[in-house]
Amino acid sequence: MDSRPVHNELHVRSLLWRVLGGQVLGFLEVLYFFIGVGLLGMLISQHVSFVKYGACDAEVGEAVRTLSGEAQILELRVNRKLSKAEKGGEDGRIEDSTAFRFSTDRRLLLVPREQIAGSQIGLHEVVIEPDSQCFGSFASKSLIKYVLGHEVILLNVFRRAVEKEKVKGYLYSYSDHKLYPLAPPPDNNWWSVYRGKFAACVTSLFLMHTMSGLIMFSLRHIQVRILKLSVDLRAYMLSQISCSALEVIVHYALDAIVFVPIITGVLYFLREFFEDLFFSFMVVLVAWMREVVLLVNARHWANEKRLQQLLSAYFFTFHLYFFCFPMGYSWLALFTCTLFMQHAVIMTWNRSIRRHSIYASNVNALSPLHLL
Repeated sequence: MDSRPVHNELHVRSLLWRVLGGQVLGFLEVLYFFIGVGLLGMLISQHVSFVKYGACDAEVGEAVRTLSGEAQILELRVNRKLSKAEKGGEDGRIEDSTAFRFSTDRRLLLVPREQIAGSQIGLHEVVIEPDSQCFGSFASKSLIKYVLGHEVILLNVFRRAVEKEKVKGYLYSYSDHKLYPLAPPPDNNWWSVYRGKFAACVTSLFLMHTMSGLIMFSLRHIQVRILKLSVDLRAYMLSQISCSALEVIVHYALDAIVFVPIITGVLYFLREFFEDLFFSFMVVLVAWMREVVLLVNARHWANEKRLQQLLSAYFFTFHLYFFCFPMGYSWLALFTCTLFMQHAVIMTWNRSIRRHSIYASNVNALSPLHLL
């Protein structure tokens, strides 16, 4: 029997896989790169405009300056215009969920508005329109209104006002029901600034190594247990022991419950740093995918191109931004970091396919190219 048609078919399939796979990976590489660069530009522009500096500080700073004594409350909110369907045919506005209450006494933050009206507690209300000039251009206003929200902007407005007026107080957010203690920095010299940056670097490295160690421990033990499960299932199927495969699977499933408190402990451990359980879960998810990719590529050519160092650098940059600017755009920074990490993985795989396609002499119809 002539094997040449079979060899030709395998050769054609190998060529199609290399061409189509390379084109798809090339398209994804370019796509993730441009989206990541766009998100990075958005993060830098929004951070410079509203975290480091701010155009909405004048009214809030004046209101914070007027707080005398402890029986004063300052409320700041952003109103939004209603559509005709929301208005029910009537003109007017409603209050957006973006609202904050500031006071030097934390007990006054939960006092209802009805009780404030009939008491001697002074209430200062500041309303900022969504089309205010302090939110920048039309594109910036649309981005803030429909994508980013006003929470980060208002948080930093209060932070800068407290630092400028040297007032210690508490800020309550109605949107996420969180309490933020605000106080001016004790000193603003160069030593305190560099000490804070150094502490952020040490905390970022500590968290990255802790998560990496725990995740690698879990992955390696899961891999060992899956191999043992496969061996035991094969042994039970070939033997005459009266034991079903379901019993073996249940036994290993109950044995694997030990990883549940480990992952739960990691989540609540990270919550002490990130102060949000869902955000901590997303950070753990990104770290888990990073370790899985590095484990899959442990013996691959991609490891020679320092994929691990590149992913670690992106992840470290995200941690450094979060701990240097705890009231910054953390979600946007996490999304940007994730996109750049995906771009790094796809770029490495794409370069690997091109290198093997051009220089590898052992790629033929009988031994086609494998991605991993």
